[in-house]
Amino acid sequence: MRKIGLISVILSVLLSFAACGTGSRTGADTSVTSGGTTTVSGTTVPEGKQLSAIENTKKYTVTAADITPEDAARKLAVLFIDDLKTASDERTFRFTAYKDLSVTVSRATELSSEVSAEYGVLPSEISENKWIVEIAVSFQFEGSYAVIGPSGGGWYSALYQGSKIGFLMTKDGNTYTLRSRNDTVNGR
Repeated sequence: MRKIGLISVILSVLLSFAACGTGSRTGADTSVTSGGTTTVSGTTVPEGKQLSAIENTKKYTVTAADITPEDAARKLAVLFIDDLKTASDERTFRFTAYKDLSVTVSRATELSSEVSAEYGVLPSEISENKWIVEIAVSFQFEGSYAVIGPSGGGWYSALYQGSKIGFLMTKDGNTYTLRSRNDTVNGR
């Protein structure tokens, strides 16, 4: 029950940022101030910090001849997760270990209308050289992670929560790129 309460608090904070930017909102363990900071369970988070992995919208690239989209997606997912193991002032967390990495690759032109709607796929994302990729992984972290809160030292598997966002993988010649769709889905 306590995890559900914490998740609700975190989601309300994130929704308040998305809906109204700055302002004043107070919850049981959360406050948002007009100064651009958020406090979640005693941890102060400056505005603009990435609270979860899906908010990392860097572009990752791999170039290789004769590689399948599935193999490219896996290599790109490793680059993405390894980057999250690097300390960064842009995030409130750092992955310290991961295991059980898997990817699901769906060609954008082959998505059903229901799946396209669920992901909020834009017309510009639909072509023969684009795929929606989901990354699943178990990880440990230090710091504070939006879906979880402060690290408890255990293994976690929720890269993000809520609506499906996924990653967009694009192929240009022998080069594949991967980027989180977080900004696309959230209108940034």
